[in-house]
Amino acid sequence: MTTSLRRFLLLSLSSALVIVIGIAATIGYISSRHEAEELLDGQMAQYAEVLYTNLSKMHQNNALPADQVFDIEPADEADESRRNERYANQFLFQFWDGQQLIVRSNYAPLKALYNNDPGFHHTQYLHRDWRIFVLQGTGQQWLVLAEREQIRQDISEHLTTAAILPLVLGLPILLILVWIVVGYCIRRLSLITHDLQNRNADDLHPISMQHAPRELHSLLNALNHLFARLTAIMDMEKRFTADAAHELRTPISAMKLHIQNALADTPRNSPGIKSLQQADAAANRMTHIVQQLLSLNRGLIQGPANTLVPVDIAALARAVTAEHQPYATDHQQTLRLHAEPAAVQGHADMLQMLLRNLIDNALRYTPDGGTVQVDVRPHAQGACLCVSDSGPGIPESERERVFERFYRLDGDGHQSGQEGCGLGLSIVKRVADYHGATVTLDEDTELHGLRVRVVFKA
Repeated sequence: MTTSLRRFLLLSLSSALVIVIGIAATIGYISSRHEAEELLDGQMAQYAEVLYTNLSKMHQNNALPADQVFDIEPADEADESRRNERYANQFLFQFWDGQQLIVRSNYAPLKALYNNDPGFHHTQYLHRDWRIFVLQGTGQQWLVLAEREQIRQDISEHLTTAAILPLVLGLPILLILVWIVVGYCIRRLSLITHDLQNRNADDLHPISMQHAPRELHSLLNALNHLFARLTAIMDMEKRFTADAAHELRTPISAMKLHIQNALADTPRNSPGIKSLQQADAAANRMTHIVQQLLSLNRGLIQGPANTLVPVDIAALARAVTAEHQPYATDHQQTLRLHAEPAAVQGHADMLQMLLRNLIDNALRYTPDGGTVQVDVRPHAQGACLCVSDSGPGIPESERERVFERFYRLDGDGHQSGQEGCGLGLSIVKRVADYHGATVTLDEDTELHGLRVRVVFKA
């Protein structure tokens, strides 16, 4: 099962942030709520002391008649004019001297809100919850101050929300930053991936570590060392193929010369003439194989694909078609060319090799008197090259295998009777892959033979 590094980093970092900020917000909420309660209790105790001091002085000076009512009442929540004052006037108080109620606020009852028990308490009055603070004064004097629990909760919630809101609002911003940072790091990996994906199979030059993260240097060094070893192995293979093919040309040429001399000196009715003719055909086939091996080897050593230059494929098609015109004339074949201006990024020698193999195959496997059509047209993706013939074609089940090296349809017993080595279409496929082109084989609807279609990207 493959694992996405981007997904792993995003999920792990995002989950960690959510968990940590969630825990921090919870702890902040609980501690802020506790601090708010202590703050409100402290303010309530201060209010009680100030109120007691003033009422006590007024009582000593006989300035308070019994059962005096002060206009400190709970604000009506439906009263919009006083809605903004709801935190300031939700108090009730009673000032007692012994068992005598000296003064009370509006809506405060005539009996004690709470017993003369100093400290904070809770009670219910007027169907609401109240926080009670009882202040024991001098002598028999005591003050009861009550504040609505709902108001305290509103204030506490407001203070708590203000404390944890930056954390909650900052979480999406942190997640976005994580996404950006992870994307930036992965993008640097993607640049290396893109470089490797766009390489040709034999493009083994070292990967540049100029912009690579330091953590990837060991991996890239290992890849570069692997590329170096593969390059050495491929160079050895190329040199062996080139040397073997080159060394074979001399003895084959000598053998062919001796066979031709023997054919010239042997009477046509001689019993050995047939063997000499078969030997001559075998020498011709061997010469063809060596030539194809040299062509394939030249295609393998052209260099990396990033050295491609603009090539006029239409001009190449005209030149290669002209080279094969004598062969077509000798076999009463019609070799037609339709070439519109089109250019591709490539190597001229390799593209010429591709064209030669396509046209040569089409002519050799088309019966005498047949037709071969070469078309070059601009394409939405770049340029399109088609070579069609009126020959026997290739069965659909065999169209993938014919690109394999040394694979030949029907082996040596091809119905056309032509000698071959099974390298022509392999070379075509190799050159097309090198240029990033696609090769498809199908049946030509007009000539009813094989159509080879090569599409080059812009």
